[in-house]
Amino acid sequence: MQNKEYEYLDLLGKGLDPYQEQACCRTENTIIAAGAGSGKTQVLASRFAWLVMSKNIPANKILTLTFTNKAAAEMYQRIYQSLVELSKNPKTPAKEKARAKQAIEDFSEVHIQTLDSYCKNIVSQAANRYGISPDFSIGSSDSDLQLQALQFVLKHRENPTIQYYLADSDLQDFAQQYFYAPVNKFTTLAQPNNFFTEGFYKQLNEIVNAWNEKSSTLKNIPSELENHLAAIEDQKTVPFANDLRTLINNFPEIPTIDESKLLEEIQPKSFDIKPTAENSILHQIEIVSDWISSISHFDFGRKSKLNSEIKEYQSLITNDVILFGIFSFFKECKYTKNFFELLDDFSNQVNETKKKTSSLSFADVTALAIKVLHEQKDILIQEQNAYNKIMIDEFQDNNKLNRDLLFLLSQDQEGKLNPQKLFFVGDEKQSIYKFRGADVSVFNELKNDLNTTPLQMIYNYRSNNSLLSSFNQLFSEASENNDNSHTAIFSATSDDSFEATFPLESHAKKSVITDEGKRIELEKEILDEKKVNAHICMLNEEFLESESSNKNAVSEDYLSKDNQIAYFIAKKIKDIYTEKKQNKEQIQYSDFAYLDKSRTNRRYIKNWLNHFEIPYVLDAQGDLFSEAPVNDIFSFFRLCVYPSDEMAYATFLHSPFAKLSLESVNAILAISKEEKDSQQSICFDESLTEKIKSSISSLEFTNYQNAKSFFTENRHKVLSEPLTKSLTMLWYNTGYYYETLQNTKTNLLAEQYDLLFELARQCDADSKNVAWFVDELAALREKEKSSFSTSEGDEEIDIKDINYPIEKPDAVQIMTIHKSKGLQFKHVFIHGCMGKPKAASSESFYETENFGISLRPKDGKNYFFEKNRDLENAKQLAEFKRVIYVAATRAEDDFYMLGSWKLTKEDNSETQSLMQTIIRSYYPDAKNPDENLKGIIQYTDNAPFDFTSIEPVTTKEAYTKTNEKTSDDFYANLFENYNTTQTLKTDILESNRKSPSDFGKEYYEKHKNDSIKTDISEQKSENYFDTSSAKENSEVSDGNVSSSSFQKNDYGTIAHAYLEAYALGQDVQNFSPAQKLFKDLSDEKIEKTKTECREFCTLFENSQLGKQFLACKNAEDFYKAEYGFRLYHEKTIFTGSIDLIFKNQNGKYTIVDYKTDEKIEPEVHKQQQKIYKIAATQLLKCNPEQIECYLFYLLHNKEVKLDL
Repeated sequence: MQNKEYEYLDLLGKGLDPYQEQACCRTENTIIAAGAGSGKTQVLASRFAWLVMSKNIPANKILTLTFTNKAAAEMYQRIYQSLVELSKNPKTPAKEKARAKQAIEDFSEVHIQTLDSYCKNIVSQAANRYGISPDFSIGSSDSDLQLQALQFVLKHRENPTIQYYLADSDLQDFAQQYFYAPVNKFTTLAQPNNFFTEGFYKQLNEIVNAWNEKSSTLKNIPSELENHLAAIEDQKTVPFANDLRTLINNFPEIPTIDESKLLEEIQPKSFDIKPTAENSILHQIEIVSDWISSISHFDFGRKSKLNSEIKEYQSLITNDVILFGIFSFFKECKYTKNFFELLDDFSNQVNETKKKTSSLSFADVTALAIKVLHEQKDILIQEQNAYNKIMIDEFQDNNKLNRDLLFLLSQDQEGKLNPQKLFFVGDEKQSIYKFRGADVSVFNELKNDLNTTPLQMIYNYRSNNSLLSSFNQLFSEASENNDNSHTAIFSATSDDSFEATFPLESHAKKSVITDEGKRIELEKEILDEKKVNAHICMLNEEFLESESSNKNAVSEDYLSKDNQIAYFIAKKIKDIYTEKKQNKEQIQYSDFAYLDKSRTNRRYIKNWLNHFEIPYVLDAQGDLFSEAPVNDIFSFFRLCVYPSDEMAYATFLHSPFAKLSLESVNAILAISKEEKDSQQSICFDESLTEKIKSSISSLEFTNYQNAKSFFTENRHKVLSEPLTKSLTMLWYNTGYYYETLQNTKTNLLAEQYDLLFELARQCDADSKNVAWFVDELAALREKEKSSFSTSEGDEEIDIKDINYPIEKPDAVQIMTIHKSKGLQFKHVFIHGCMGKPKAASSESFYETENFGISLRPKDGKNYFFEKNRDLENAKQLAEFKRVIYVAATRAEDDFYMLGSWKLTKEDNSETQSLMQTIIRSYYPDAKNPDENLKGIIQYTDNAPFDFTSIEPVTTKEAYTKTNEKTSDDFYANLFENYNTTQTLKTDILESNRKSPSDFGKEYYEKHKNDSIKTDISEQKSENYFDTSSAKENSEVSDGNVSSSSFQKNDYGTIAHAYLEAYALGQDVQNFSPAQKLFKDLSDEKIEKTKTECREFCTLFENSQLGKQFLACKNAEDFYKAEYGFRLYHEKTIFTGSIDLIFKNQNGKYTIVDYKTDEKIEPEVHKQQQKIYKIAATQLLKCNPEQIECYLFYLLHNKEVKLDL
């Protein structure tokens, strides 16, 4: 301690380092930039003690604010322990010791709390003045607000505005999206009654100004087109010249808008679907909009040297999203105004309900607290005088409202900021809660607000010195030798306050205390291949490519991409654990953490951790039905409630409760179907007993009889007793419980039981019966099955909200990066950070900084979002960088960052993700599919990380290395009679998986002896190509043709690859698919095939469908090429991809399926297209009527619309 007067602070733990001491012992307003692992909690606890003991500030005059309840509890404990420790230490000076003891006596009066809690205290004091009960609760029910929204829409459903935006949408979905969502997200009790409408008038003013600025550019369009046209006509006769000149001559007048006159037009009294007066402003703008639209869709022919400039000028017009955003706003402004008036009415109704029910949201409380301090001077003065010092932790996760509140509390009576009251602690690099409203720019702008420079705390007490060197180099572009040859995650400086920076003075360092008690700073670790503890491992997807006709397929020999990465992680954890155990080193599974960006695909890592017998614990439960025991118990409960449920009956018979083999179950079901109507119950039917007895073995019949007795004895109990009692009986009395105790792997299943038991307990507490419980679980199971379960269903049970204690002290921690914040682990595995952040998209409502809440037009662009699209994307990327930093800095000893990539010809700084760019700045050849580098750890001198190209493993290798069966087989074999080597011969029990293209094969098989005729197939169509390279090997029988021989389906694969490249905007003239797809073709035939496929692209581009697709792309509307999906439909899981889907100008979607069939036979593909249509309706959340399906026959240059 440099200041001898405060040496007593060194009695706490290991004392304060120089940076911590400088931060702790300050009286003026202070900003502390506390890097990861720098000991900020100790600083805050020490500062509290210092304020009490050295500055004689009473403990109850210090306000300490944190971000979460957990952090507040930890802070409370640390501060109390610090005071107790100092009060008992004989080395503490007498005066300071006495003050510490006094603070301990008064500790029940201290104010260590969350900011939300403090705001609630303020609002409670003034609640009566605002018509709110002082004992209000926080956390209003979403379901209540959703119901109010639906009732409001039903009441106003005849309103023309509601009709306009509702269109064909589901009424409940519309109410949720257009009323519940904006009011819940953007409004509070503190806002004015006309919040939305006030924003509309600001938007109108902005749009009018933008139009008047654009008008000069618009007026120049005819002359620009004339100049381009003249330049072409000098060289060659132009077929479109007359049409274009006619269009130019009809160029409308560009009006200058008078906002006051426009306001008169859009008053409610003149409300109509369209402006009718020809001299109205809106009508004039509509004419201009139509003319511009005609130009943007004008057909100048295929691009050539002659018309390239005029087509580029057309693109400038077409891609002017700001202009089209202005048109869209004007087109709908009457509706928008009326809609915002309705939103204000609904918001005011909701606020009145909040007051009556005394149920407020957290946002309400924060906003009201500021309103109270602004309007109630007595409370403001009281709160200002209540505290001498305010300390705020994790301030990078707060926002402008929080800052304004703190500044109000720190003003003197003249309204000036007290220069000695505020103490902010945070780290801009760890601000990762933007989705909750956190605004890192508020923290970064504090230095200007307080006119001070942040103090850096740079000694890191978490990670080893090698990792610190990696962190400094990987995350900061600043270096001591000014080496800027490599890309880093953060810049040293930035003009954008939303960007985190990492200057040289912020670089983390390591200090240690010597045996003599002296603190020394360690030198920077010079990294080499032995010392580097940061590891980046990438799977090259090229290694997994299948030789099959499905270009997206993974070779049957290899595990899938997600399984490859999960296998690598699980094996690496097992290897590290085993090696350390063998070396007698301290190691636990709880030393490992698996961090992901989202919980979406955790089944892969869970399966492989199970496979290697590695225990794990999840940060949140999910996938209740992912394991066999829960399905067995659910099926028994369901059979008790619904004895006629054939699926439940079959599952029960094959479960450990009954122990029947699959053949026996199949036989019993076959007999039951033969003897009974589909409507009759077949569950243990007495009339079938003798027939069943003669159809299965005596042992199996004994099992059947025992199962019947079990069902009969326990059904009444299940229907009459509490759910928890029945569940306990099934778990403990049937062997599940003991199996999970005895088997290392199966003890993981106990968690699924714990979750199911907690659900049952809550149902019992709410007096719900077993029928309700079974119905809710059925809805939940269907939601888990569907790959389209992103939206909320109707089920009332929500397992995400279930919390129960899990005692598993030694287990790998699986959690999101956000959940890991504030924690640390010896070994960290990071998954999900190798791609690009999600691009900002135009939602139904967009919150602007100066113009209120803008509504996305029903047809067209949102001007306010488009104007800020680049900014929003930059903010997304900035947050993504901070997420990576938080993930990596959880590590004490080492971290592994994993992902996958695929080499493409267009690899560049724009197509690569941030981390991929960084990898290749140190390892330029890392992405090349070099077989010799698979599994080899590479290291470049002075790189902050080593690099490994993950060696893919085959399915056989993955399981035989540990002499295990597959994880799918394992759980099926939990009990002796779970045998998955047989397949039940019934539609009910099959796990039916198909590709939509299988329907074509089935059709041909069914009609192989028929003469298939269609109207179109009999027409004479020019066959443009002979596809001889494909025809040579077209006859395939019984697998006699080698898989390395080029087939018709290979030709189709290559054609699809070219069309996908074309759709994605790639230059098909220079495009070439993977060489392996051409198999045994000669060079000459390869070139011939490529030429034909390029011509396919040209033919499609010039077709009517192609022109519609081009219009979609020019309008920057929705389109997808090779749109992958998984669909659960009619008890079958379909996996496939749609060749092309795009949105038309009429609001409908078009599906295009390319076909290389030699005959035009649309009937063959109808079932396939039906599946595509169903999948698209769920993916796009639209009605089936909005989707049209087309086949495009490449060999015939014909498009065929299917009537589905």
